[in-house]
Amino acid sequence: MNHQTNCKPMRYFLPAVIVVLAIMSSSATAAVRVASFNIKHLGFKNEKDVPAVAEIVSRFDLVAIQEAMNNEAIDTLERALERKTGAAWGTLTSEPAGRSSYKERYAFAWRESAVSFEGGALQYLDPGDIFAREPLSANFSDKETGQTFTYATVHIVYGDGRRDRRPEIQVLDDYHSWLSDTFGHPVVIAGDFNMPPDDSSWAELKAVLKPMITRGATTLSPTDGRYANLYDNIWLDPSKFDVTSAGIADFPTWLGMTHQEARKRVSDHAPVYVTFGDIQVDASVSQSTGASTQQARTAAARECIDLNSASVSRLDALPQVGPSRAREIVAGRPWSSAGALTKINGLGPSRVRAIAKKACQGL
Repeated sequence: MNHQTNCKPMRYFLPAVIVVLAIMSSSATAAVRVASFNIKHLGFKNEKDVPAVAEIVSRFDLVAIQEAMNNEAIDTLERALERKTGAAWGTLTSEPAGRSSYKERYAFAWRESAVSFEGGALQYLDPGDIFAREPLSANFSDKETGQTFTYATVHIVYGDGRRDRRPEIQVLDDYHSWLSDTFGHPVVIAGDFNMPPDDSSWAELKAVLKPMITRGATTLSPTDGRYANLYDNIWLDPSKFDVTSAGIADFPTWLGMTHQEARKRVSDHAPVYVTFGDIQVDASVSQSTGASTQQARTAAARECIDLNSASVSRLDALPQVGPSRAREIVAGRPWSSAGALTKINGLGPSRVRAIAKKACQGL
């Protein structure tokens, strides 16, 4: 079942319609897992490992997505989520947002057994034309308790540095006020802010909302286990929610991937999440995804040419290596790395770099 909705910019919605869409929130506390995930260039050239993305998203009940490239990407993700979970999922996608030729979309994905979409899907009018990508918001409720809240997502411009990002951060309190006045629900603002929560530009928003993630980092370093910047976050008023946990999803560990694999196949951002009520996020290692990752590594190992065991004819297939140099490689074993091949006459650094792309060392 496909519940995808393509949102129109706010100027296409009349105030009277907004009033009709507003639903008064319940005082009960929710029991849902809410996340935000910048899935870098989702849908661009179909390069994503969609089953891996679905494995991550399926561990939450409501996910705000940044950097969707097209509607088809969200359609594909929805189908993958339903195959993964055996349950119905709903999705909602915004209009393209961006000032240059590069544009991206926001989206929401939710588990229909846990979360209900309550309407009010709007991209902000942005009266001061401050946002490069106008935020998307929609109303959702926990099906078990009926608590309704407004969930908004934004991707702050990266620019050349913090100076370029601060103007958008500094008007988020105005955006929060507009959402609160318009719908009357507690507001959650999440996304990729390209700004750590300790920057001075957050002062106005901190007067009404608090960041749920204050330690750690959310952008993946190429080095396994290391993260670089705390750019992704979820902001809300803790007094209006039963917040039981908040965290950064270490999805490379969940999927058994190296950081290099994760950045290439999924994203260079990790999801952030909060839980409301008596519920937890599954942080176990996926057996199915881990197995497929191991298979991919095994296949890659088969494709590379082992400097320490390959035959002369096999070594001859390496770039910059003919029969004579292949015999020299055999004679010089064992090799600790491809870089050590510079010991062979005629193999300079540039030629060795070309060889290293196809070679490995099975020591």
